[in-house]
Amino acid sequence: NNVDLESFCPGGKSTIFIADDFDQMTEPEEETSAVYCFSGQSTVETASGGVVPMKDIQIGDLIKIDENSYEPVYSFGHYDTSSKGEYMVINNKIEISHDHLLSIHGKGFVPAGTVQIGDSMLSASGETVAITSLGTKLSKGMYAPFTPSGQIIVNGIIASSFITIQSGSAYITIGGYSTGIT
Repeated sequence: NNVDLESFCPGGKSTIFIADDFDQMTEPEEETSAVYCFSGQSTVETASGGVVPMKDIQIGDLIKIDENSYEPVYSFGHYDTSSKGEYMVINNKIEISHDHLLSIHGKGFVPAGTVQIGDSMLSASGETVAITSLGTKLSKGMYAPFTPSGQIIVNGIIASSFITIQSGSAYITIGGYSTGIT
């Protein structure tokens, strides 16, 4: 048996192994981490260098947030070049964690895990991009750059720097009140 500490330490990689006989304990074949971000396959457009891999951006870089605007990266929620995690793959275009927020036409920002075939993402130019395929993939690298507006263009698609903290919703409900704090 093993107990994953993910529920106690989001984003953590630790696992406790429990066995009656220590000779029976084994390590996982491949270590993966919980992901709340974009994969190493992700790119952003910078004001100074065109389209670059997310791993190459730094705090202070100006990255595209919509058709005509750039904002500075002020921090990273995750910046990990070596860990692997399971990502959603949408249209073979964007690799994103299930809880990361994605701009969907007519719905606003929603957790990527709630999108369906037939929904439409919004591109950097404001055009709709129909979702025609959904899958999952184990990919290397975890990146979550933060911008002041919380918006970011990843692989040409409008996304958010943020994740949902209430499963299946871009909002949190506390005492009957709903807010967009994520």
